[in-house]
Amino acid sequence: MRVLSADEVGLIYRVRMPGSRWQQMDQRVRIVWQPCRYGGQRPWLLCPACVGKVAVLYLGGASAFSFSCRRCAKLKYDSQRSGPRLRLMRKAQKLRRQLGGSGSLRFPLLPSSQSPFFNLTSSLRSVR
Repeated sequence: MRVLSADEVGLIYRVRMPGSRWQQMDQRVRIVWQPCRYGGQRPWLLCPACVGKVAVLYLGGASAFSFSCRRCAKLKYDSQRSGPRLRLMRKAQKLRRQLGGSGSLRFPLLPSSQSPFFNLTSSLRSVR
């Protein structure tokens, strides 16, 4: 990467098509500065394809050999590619881990002796 000015950087990288030589690429990316609420400024990269403000650019998006944003590169997060059943299963696993158990759905959340209701149920059994 080469800083051209306060508002522009140059990305220098090499690409190679299968069966051909390496080719050096040079792509310019503009930077815009946005004022922050409590002072200072935050830099944003402008996507070369859509001119949207982004924090990260990805190689191989709009064109195979250029950088672009997630939207132009048509990239999806892992959770967006999975179906509703898998998303619900991941949500259940996350809740189980937050409650102190393992993420596995194959085993009980907590062993019965560690359950918050263990003392209550054992005292009810002794009353009978």
